[in-house]
Amino acid sequence: MFLLAFRIERKWRKIKRNRQKMGKLLERKEQFTSLRLVRLDQETAKLGFSAKALENRYRELEKVS
Repeated sequence: MFLLAFRIERKWRKIKRNRQKMGKLLERKEQFTSLRLVRLDQETAKLGFSAKALENRYRELEKVS
């Protein structure tokens, strides 16, 4: 459970960092279709999906124990 919680937190921290990077790029008038912005957005989406799946698994394990 501890390791699962650690993995979830790590993913949410990475999502936060990606959002900050995306915000800075947008402040510098980066185009929405720029490769850097698109890649960060894709990575953030994948991390979010993965984090939510891990959270669901954590809740399932909580019910069992």
